[in-house]
Amino acid sequence: MSGAYPTVRLRHLAQFNPAVPEAVASDPDNEWPLLPMEQIGNFAQPTVTQQRSYKTLSTGYSYLEQTDVAYAKVTPCFENGKGLIGADLDGPVFATTEVTVLRPNPGMSQRFLAYIMQSEDFRTAAIASMTGAGGLRRVSERDMKNFRVPAPDLSVQSEIADYLDHETAEIDSLIRHLNQMKDLLSERTNTIWTERARQVACGFSSIKVRYLVSSLVDGPFGSALTSAHYSDEGAPVVRLGNIGRIDFRLEPRAYIPSDYAMTLKSHEVRPGDVVIAGLGDATHPLGRSAVVPEEFGHGIVKADCYRARPNSRVTPEFLAWSLSSEISADSFKEESRGSTRARLNLAIVLRTAIAVPDLATQRAITDEFAQTRYQSKLAHQSLESAVRLARERRAALITAAVTGQIDVTARNKPVAEQLEDDIAQGLHREN
Repeated sequence: MSGAYPTVRLRHLAQFNPAVPEAVASDPDNEWPLLPMEQIGNFAQPTVTQQRSYKTLSTGYSYLEQTDVAYAKVTPCFENGKGLIGADLDGPVFATTEVTVLRPNPGMSQRFLAYIMQSEDFRTAAIASMTGAGGLRRVSERDMKNFRVPAPDLSVQSEIADYLDHETAEIDSLIRHLNQMKDLLSERTNTIWTERARQVACGFSSIKVRYLVSSLVDGPFGSALTSAHYSDEGAPVVRLGNIGRIDFRLEPRAYIPSDYAMTLKSHEVRPGDVVIAGLGDATHPLGRSAVVPEEFGHGIVKADCYRARPNSRVTPEFLAWSLSSEISADSFKEESRGSTRARLNLAIVLRTAIAVPDLATQRAITDEFAQTRYQSKLAHQSLESAVRLARERRAALITAAVTGQIDVTARNKPVAEQLEDDIAQGLHREN
């Protein structure tokens, strides 16, 4: 790490993965909090929901005290910034072994060390040290022990930590505000959608889907079409991941050999067809539907998806719009059965009724809503850019502060205010 402060190898400033003290190990039946990786945030206070006896935790788990700090060492958790500060805990805890625990030596501030772990220099070196294959790459403990980190006087460390506590809290508040705006934007779009669907439902007669399609088929179940059949080219396969809510996603792509696709001809999908998700959860509404675009071409629909071929009474866009609405989603939830995920079947889809105006009105409704969604998408992208800029500025600020590149005692304009100005200027330039 470059900067104004002297640097020292990390192994001289902190103890790596300290042993469990005898006082804890002496009672194997005593219970202790357990933190799995999913409950570890970005150096923020975790939520402890599990308790286990020491005899079940004595092997395979990491031990942390309130004086410690820890960083996730496995990909992608490290890249996502996961880590712990012991001071945020109510007492000693055990955590997944996929974290590296550091106990600061005298002369090293816990808070300062936590900020070093969040700095760009530390993160870049840690990522470069990773070993392993695929999704199981881990930060090298040996390399990080030898990594040189800034080591100013303890009083300076405290000043830097105080400064960063204040400034990062302001930036984090700004990021939360931006994310709330994104959520409100999505809610507004859904509200417009739901209200329009209710107006249509009140103003026009309902017709069952069976009378609006020339055919409705599901994907081949069982061993007829699995990932083992996929190839690098051939006929494209529609999977759940391709079905957004009205939007058809060309990625992720999957193919099966064209000659094998010919044996599954009854499950064919082509541009202009409507594909329907037969499974749903909290993230993906049951029955979400989309129109297959020209770019996709002719392919096969996979299991847990349905392919509807609209007849002359309904446009593909209006059918997808109606089936993806909250009104249809509520109906699907009520009729479907499933243990952990709601599931549709052909009979449920066929007997689902939707309000159907004349074709001209259908086109006007879907065109109007497409424009609303386009405007919402542009606003969402602007907010995403603002969040990305805020996170980048946060990381750069931490790096500059811990390496002595900025004077933390100076009374300059708060970073969060400057960041808000920069974001506003950036959005103005984009528009």
